[in-house]
Amino acid sequence: MKKPRENLLDIKNLSHVSKSISLAGSFLPNITCLVRVAVLKVIFSETEHLQVVIGINNNENNSFASHAWATFDDVVILNNEPQISSYKAIYRI
Repeated sequence: MKKPRENLLDIKNLSHVSKSISLAGSFLPNITCLVRVAVLKVIFSETEHLQVVIGINNNENNSFASHAWATFDDVVILNNEPQISSYKAIYRI
């Protein structure tokens, strides 16, 4: 008998799926940080501790920047970047 397949969308595979989304987004044009985290949130919509965070930043040039990232238990799991601490979270989903 065949062993049943493990469900890829199980919460235990959250890290694997987020890395896959990040990799796919790097090859596809116009896939923004917001699109990547939205895909992850849709896939794991039943997961309580998964949050989409949208933040803004005024950098040294007084230019506006925005970024979206995903957290699980307050740890960034998708779209982490070195300057993420400079963004002020304005919305959490």
